[in-house]
This record gives sequence, C-alpha cells and structure tokens, in this order.
Amino acid sequence: MRKDFRIPKAILRLRNLVDKQADVLFTLDASGKFTYANKCCCQVFGCTAAELKQMSIYDLLHIRSQKTFQHNLARHFAGEMILPYEISVVSRDGEVIPLEFNAAKTEYTDGYQEIIVTARDISEKIKVRNQLRYISEHDVLSGLYNRGFFEREIMRVDSEGIVPVGVIICDVNGLKLINDTLGHAQGDRLIQYLGLVLKAVSNPNCTAARIGGDEFALIMPGADEGLVESNKKTIRNMIAQINKNEEGLYLSVAVGSYIRYSGEQPMDIAIRNADNAMYRTKLFEQMSARHNILRTLESTLSVRDHMTEEHAERMKEMAIGFGRLIDVGADDLEVLALLAVTHDIGKIGVPDEVLFKRGPLDDYEWEVMRSHSEIGYRIALESKVLASVADYILHHHEHWDGNGYPLQLKGNDIPLVCRILAIVDAYDAMINDRPYRHALSPDQAVRELINDRGKRFQPLLVDKFIMYLELMQGLDISGGKIM
Repeated sequence: MRKDFRIPKAILRLRNLVDKQADVLFTLDASGKFTYANKCCCQVFGCTAAELKQMSIYDLLHIRSQKTFQHNLARHFAGEMILPYEISVVSRDGEVIPLEFNAAKTEYTDGYQEIIVTARDISEKIKVRNQLRYISEHDVLSGLYNRGFFEREIMRVDSEGIVPVGVIICDVNGLKLINDTLGHAQGDRLIQYLGLVLKAVSNPNCTAARIGGDEFALIMPGADEGLVESNKKTIRNMIAQINKNEEGLYLSVAVGSYIRYSGEQPMDIAIRNADNAMYRTKLFEQMSARHNILRTLESTLSVRDHMTEEHAERMKEMAIGFGRLIDVGADDLEVLALLAVTHDIGKIGVPDEVLFKRGPLDDYEWEVMRSHSEIGYRIALESKVLASVADYILHHHEHWDGNGYPLQLKGNDIPLVCRILAIVDAYDAMINDRPYRHALSPDQAVRELINDRGKRFQPLLVDKFIMYLELMQGLDISGGKIM
C-alpha cells in the first residue's frame, strides 16, 4: 500500500457506515494484505483492525481454500465477474468458519486498486445443506446409504474400473411376518440392528446400503476373498449375539457374496451373482429360520400372557373330550387339538394396553383385538406345522348368525371345528378370571351359552356341550338343556 495515500473524507464517512453493518467487509491490495476491516470482520477473525492491517488474508485462510482464493484474487484484479464462492477461514482461536465471498475491484482516481470483499458466515446454511444431503443419500431407518446413493456408487466403481470388489448381500428373513404380528416397530428394530451390524464391518472405503425393504448390500472396493469371508463371519456372529441378548427378538439374515476380479465385468452382474448366492443360502436356511421366528413369537406370547398357555391346555383337553362325545372323526380331533393350543397365537400382535386392559374395550380397541384372528392366520401360513389350521384360526370367531368376524360366515359355512372351538373357548373364558372381570360360576357360564344359542353358537352344539358338562364334569345344570 502507498505510504503517501490519503483516504478521501467521503470514503471515511462511507467506511463509518459499513463499520456498523452485520456482514464481514474488508479490502485487500494486490498481494492479499488487509487495507481495511470493519468491526464484524474483526469479530469473526478474532483480531483488531490494527492487527489485521499487519496481516495477509492468506494468514487466515484454511489450507483447503488457499489455492482457490489465490486464483480468484488474480481474476478479481483482472476485472472478471465471479459469482459468490465459499471460502473457509480460521479465526485466532482456531475455529474454522465457512464464509460466502463476494468480491469486486475498485479503482481510485490516481489509479490505485483494491479488492472490496463482503462475506457472510454460512455455517447454518452449510449445516442445513449437509442435513439435506444426508437425508437424500441415507435410509432414515437403518442409518445406511439408500438405494439412490448405492446405484451412484456402483456407477463410480464401474467407471473407475476398480478391482477386486467384494459384494455382500443380506436379506432379513420373515420381516413381513414380524411386521404383521409384532408390529412394524419390532420389524424396524430388526432393520436398525442389521444397520448397526453392517456399519460395524464397514471401513471408510466401503458402502453399506439398504437397497430394499428387507435387502441390504455391502460394497467393498479392494476386498479379497479372505476379507469377504471374514466380514460374513463377523456379520453372523454379531447377529447371533443380538439374538442371545435381546429377549423376544429374533434376527434371521440370509447372506450371500461375490467378488469381481475383472473391471470388464459390470457391477450389476457382480451384484446379481451375490444376490443369487444369498437366495441359495435363503432356500437352504428357510425352514430353520421360519421355525426360529415362530418359536420366538410363541415364546413372546407366553411371556406376555401366561393365561394364554394355561387357557390353551384347558381348551385342548375340553375340546378333545367334547369332540369324542359327539363322534368327531379322528382327523378333526387332531385339528381340534392343534387349534385349541394355537387359535390365539395372533394375540401376539395385540398391544399390551388392549390385551391387558382392566375394563371394557372401546370400539377401536375391539377392532384391534379382533385383528388377532387375521394375524394368527398369517403366522400359521408361515409354518408347515400350523398351515393345516390356518383357515380355522382365521374363522374361530365367526358366529352362527353371521355377525362374527372377520368374514361374517354363517351357519354351516363355518367349519365344524371352529363351531366346536367357539363354544369351548367362550365357556373356558367365562369360568376364569379376565383383566376386565371376575370369573363366572359354571352354571352362570352355561346360562350365557344358552343366551347365545342360535346367535354366536350352533343350537345343537350348545345342547350337546351342556350334556358333555353334565356327564363328564358332574355338573347339574337345572333346566340347562333346551330340546
């Protein structure tokens, strides 16, 4: 800067005005030295105006911004118009501050030139931008990358011809069953746990992504067979640990892998090969996985409601005894025995606040409770053992008069085993305590059955069930039989 240069009074007045503005404003000479800094500039840099005049802008620029600004400074003095650009500076206390620079050349009457720079702290803007970028690139539930980012990464790996590349594909077994029975919150927990597992085996060069509802992928540039197999083993071990520690939750995952050794092979082929390997594993493990999931569901139901297990055993004994009395065939007796202990399995999908409510259920709560027959139906379809009674689980709350649920079947359209079970179920429920009422006496329960004769229950079966109670349990139901 010229030592003999005297700033005109008009300029001084102007500087007094800009000294009070909220944006950073300073001027630089051609070498990048400060010739003026307003108060906001001093506050941001943590220096006084006098200190700044002894410094160069390069003393404050972050190392990543040095070359960019040096290049642009020359362009500013050449008179080029440059759009606002981002520069990071480092304050005296070491804080990195991102600024948006606007700069233009000014020239005085004697030919002296300066660069006038206005800048604004854009930390919040960058924070919001990074949040939006994160949301656009990540799956919110698992915390992994989403399919869009995954596909862009695949294109990058292809374009750069990276080899070798390891691919691991994971698929959560039975996720739909978990969602339909325990609810989406439990299904979400499985997805979150697998997300944590894949993050744990990833390094900065890997891309772990959720590429579908229950499908995940791990792309590992530079990974050989040893690393891929090691990661697969780690994934399985971590899942086993989760299942050991998390009561009432079972995470079952099919895992397949493939390694691309040639850059000429498209990555989508490599992914397809890993996907095929995963499905081969899935087919091999499918029966075991379903069995474990169903076992977990049954265990969870037993833990939640010990009355269900006791109720089921009483139902089984009573249903078989009644069935024999009315000459039900051997095949139907087997169905009755299995149905008696599984008909309420769908209650695993009923929230605790409904299942254990002390008091009458409102309309919405009844709707939730009634859903257990459909949930149980879906569970049964997933098991070879229970598939034979799936339809009966679905219909065990149909009423003789057609006012039951879920399909409002009527009369003999309701399977015989369901008509029998409905009476046995109702009777056992009435003579045992429930959260919302005390148990009825056997004769009171029979009166209730009689009241529902022709409504909920087939009349003939009610008569025969009363006979069964009198003969097999020694009850004397005065006037209980209706001929």
